[in-house]
Formats: sequence, structure tokens, C-alpha cells
Amino acid sequence: MPSIVTIIAGLAAAILLFWRHPVLPGAGQTKNGSMLADTGGLMPKISVIIPSRNEENNLRNILSDLQKQDLPAFEIICVNDASEDRTAEIIDAFGVQNIPVISKPDGWIGKSWACQTGADRASGDLLLFLDADVRLNPSALRKLALAYSGSGGVVTVQPFHQRVRIYEHLSFFFSLILLAANGIGFPAAGKNIGLFGPVILVSGKDYRQVGGHYPAQKSIVDDLAMGEAFKRKGIKLSLYMGAPDISFRMYAGGFRELCEGWIKNFASGAFRTPFYLILLIILWFGACIEVVISLIRAAAQGSLPILAAGICLYLAWALLLWLISRRVGNFGFAAALVYPVLLLFFVILFVISIFRKVFGKTVTWKGRKIQL
Repeated sequence: MPSIVTIIAGLAAAILLFWRHPVLPGAGQTKNGSMLADTGGLMPKISVIIPSRNEENNLRNILSDLQKQDLPAFEIICVNDASEDRTAEIIDAFGVQNIPVISKPDGWIGKSWACQTGADRASGDLLLFLDADVRLNPSALRKLALAYSGSGGVVTVQPFHQRVRIYEHLSFFFSLILLAANGIGFPAAGKNIGLFGPVILVSGKDYRQVGGHYPAQKSIVDDLAMGEAFKRKGIKLSLYMGAPDISFRMYAGGFRELCEGWIKNFASGAFRTPFYLILLIILWFGACIEVVISLIRAAAQGSLPILAAGICLYLAWALLLWLISRRVGNFGFAAALVYPVLLLFFVILFVISIFRKVFGKTVTWKGRKIQL
């Protein structure tokens, strides 16, 4: 009986956590379904700001994507944050603005200062902050502009996770929990707690109203800090899923980069997550574990019908995880089938992240030591 209750409670939690999957409006359509005419030259001028530190492997792709947009950017500003590779050379090759940052003020995180530096130089109506590893379909800027026209405030997108190599499956639960903890899937709209750092679109007026990136100057999770700042000012946040227009490949640099990236972010984000979302995630996790335990128990009993029931339950739960994950990234059903391994990896890295956060340890990210 306890196992059945745990699984049912976890299923209910999963439904609440992943109920909604809002996507960017189609051409001419706003989030609420009303139609917007293509205003051509009256579309807002978008200043694209890309903080760039050691991004030679990504910049060529995102800058090429920006050149192919059916709504051209008003200006593209790359802030070269003391890069030690060919970042500056690639920026210059594309003929976009190259703003070098040699050093940053004390107390500022590198990315936040780079974003602030780029925003100070921007002259468009809207500011679009993009991570260098983001990929854009040709209609992405137009759809972002339409989303802003339909809702105002801040428009932010979690890109679709394009997985390439086998080790990238290890991001499976991190990617799911990132969405769950932000509240984007919760049935009640407006329950999100922050923004998605890779893609943030905001008017210059609203950005200046919260003091630019000042609220996130010391924050590892700058997207959550900025989201809280906008909400304090009563500025609406509109969150979207990226597929099929916006994607990225996280931690393409290898297994070590993946570990460092998730360790850097997750503990800090957990401390900002509302209790009701943490409770739902715990219930969902409990069900994930209970399904595995039930299968082990069924195998130990030596009864073929009971074993068959345990296998069917496990496959059904794996299918549920796959159906959820396919909206988030291209992880595939095979990843869902071996989810206990991926769940164990998540728990290990999360415990390490909490330990480093509580005891003020550091993590190395893009050549810098960052204290959590």
C-alpha cells in the first residue's frame, strides 16, 4: 500500500509540474491566441547582446543564425569578457560590435557585468540577451518580437536541449528539474520564480527600471535574481519553451564541463525555489525511486506474474519520463529506460553542489574560480 500511494502521489506531482508547455506564438499570433499583423518596419528595434568568454566554438554558429533572421536585429553587440581563445577574432570576422572587457568591478559575476556593459552600449527599443551556445531558427527573432508585443514585460525562453554525445544524457534530470523548479509547467499561470538565462528579451525602459543587471551582480543564478527584481517592480514575466525555434547544446566541452556547470548552478537555484515546488519535486522523485524498488521486490519474490507486473510498471514510468523529456530535449526513450542511473548521477552532483554552497567552496568555470 505505501508504494502505491507514493507512486500515485508522484504521478500527480509530475502532472502538476509539467502540465503546461508554452511555446512561442506563430507568425502573427500572440500568446493568448489573438492575431497580430506583420507591421514590417514598425516592428521594434532589437539590440542583441551576447556575453562571450572563451566562446570560439559557439559564436560562429549564433552569429551566422542571426544573419539569417527574417526580422534582422537592429544591432548585435558581443561583449568579449577577457577571453583567452579566438573569440575576438571571430567577432571581428562577422563585423558586429566587439566590446572588450579586460576586468570587472569587485563583487560582480563575469556574465552579469558583460550583460550590463553590452546593455549600456545598446540603442534599440528591446534588449535581447543571448548565451553564445544558443541556436536560432530564421523566424526566432520575429516570434520573440511577437511574443513581446502580445504580453509586454519580459519574454524568456528555455532552449530545446540538443544532445549529441552519450555523456550528455547525464543532463536528463537536471533539464527536467530546471523547468519544474521554475514553475513554467504549473497549471496556474504566473507561478514562475525567475527567468531562463540563455534567452531574455526586455525593453530598455523596464531593464533600467530594475537597475540593469545590478540585482544579479553577485548571483551565480543571474536569471533567478533578475526575475525576482522584475517581479518586485510588478513587471510581467512570460516564459516559453524553445522548440522548435530556439535550441542549444549544453556543455559540449565534455563530461567535466557538464559536472562543473551543473554544480555551479543547482544548489544556488534550490535555495530560491518555493516550498510547494520543492515538495512536488520530492514527491515525483520519491515515485521514481519507488518504481525501481517495486521492480526489485518483484524480481526477488520469484513469481512470474508479479515480476511481469513490476516490469510493466517500470516501462510505464519510463514512458512517462520520456513523454515529458521530449518537450525539453532530444534525450530519447533509451535515456528514460535507464533513468535510475541518470537519477543517481543527479543526486550525487546535487549533494556536491549543496556541500560547496553551504561551505563556501569554489568551482572553476570558463577559467575563473567562482565561489558558490
